Order: sequence, then structure tokens, then C-alpha cells
Amino acid sequence: MMVAAAAFLSFGCAATRGVQPGTSLDSEFVGSTPCTALPRDFLKIPGNAACECIRWKLTLHAGDVAGSRGTYVLATVHGMLETNGPGFFQGGTKTEATGRWQTTVGRRADRRATVYQLQATHPHRSLSLIKIDENLLHLLTHDGQLMVGNDSWSFTLNRTPKQP
Repeated sequence: MMVAAAAFLSFGCAATRGVQPGTSLDSEFVGSTPCTALPRDFLKIPGNAACECIRWKLTLHAGDVAGSRGTYVLATVHGMLETNGPGFFQGGTKTEATGRWQTTVGRRADRRATVYQLQATHPHRSLSLIKIDENLLHLLTHDGQLMVGNDSWSFTLNRTPKQP
């Protein structure tokens, strides 16, 4: 009986502990999107900056075992692409944003959808992404609609494979 009680207490405490960054519950998503008004605003890219593309690397650090909240690091590079080249003209402009995230359930078009809400460290800056499946997140407009890309880029971020 004592062993069962000790095991129950041990498991119960383990389930409520926070999760440390760098654990298997961390997720990383990457993608390239058009440089439109909504991401420009969230990333604080000036309106007069030459920008056609943004490359994203979003790392979600789970703050609980359920993976419903935590912190994030968002590293981006934006600017104009090189003509006939693989990168950005003059290397582009690198930015990094950090903050907290949490999931909510539902949006106007799908009441059961999981939505990740990123809240930047500075108030009144947020970004929402809908979970398409375990490997895909897609940016949403401020009114909860899927953002529409162009002939070069979408607004979908892809999960990167876990490193051993």
C-alpha cells in the first residue's frame, strides 16, 4: 500500500512540473512567407523597408506536459532575394523575437481547431497560427482566417525533424 501511494504521489508531481527548454516537447517550425502587412507589424519591419520575403524559424518551448503553453523564440531573416541567387540581397535583415505562447481551441471556420497564440514580449503584439496537423502551422489573419500566399510563398511553417 505504501509503495502504491509513493508511486501515485511521485507520478502526480512529475505530471505537474514544468518542462525545461531543450526537451523532447520543444518543437521547431520553419518556412518562407510573403512580407505582407501582418507579419511586418508583428516583426516590427518598417513599412518603407524593401522586403519581399521572410524566412522563419519558430521554436516553441513547452511550459507544461500537455504542451498547451510555454515560451517561444522566433528568428527571422527578411528582405529582397538575390537575382539568380539562393539568398537575400546583402544577407537580408535578421531579427529575433521572444515571448509566451498558448493554445486555444476554435476559430470561426473550425470550432475544434488548435490555434497557437504568440504574444510578443512587448504588449499588444500577437500572432496566431492554426495547427493543420502535427507537422504544419499556418498563419491566421487578425479575424481568424487563413492567410493567402502568392505565387512564390505560402504562410505555412513546417516542423523540422527532431535531431538525435
